[in-house]
Amino acid sequence: MHPPRFLRTHLLSQWPECSLEIGCRRCETRTMTIAVKGLMRWYGNRSFADILDRLRCKYCRRRPTTVRLHAMRGNDAVSDALTSWSLQIVSETVE
Repeated sequence: MHPPRFLRTHLLSQWPECSLEIGCRRCETRTMTIAVKGLMRWYGNRSFADILDRLRCKYCRRRPTTVRLHAMRGNDAVSDALTSWSLQIVSETVE
């Protein structure tokens, strides 16, 4: 399955079953994953553009070098096959 069209102007509520994987190549390629529902609890129903501007690496406190939007996986193999996709929405070059 191909991922749906993503725009930074979309609201978090438009992608509630997804998660963001945040990576920082400055910190030995460390990654962390945050559920979009969790972001909505913390920040309200903001746009992805607003959230992406706020994101920082948990370890070095700099902007992440990669951010991927992942479909949340279902509880069985059938739903996994139908919802397995990921979009890279931020990619920066490390200085």
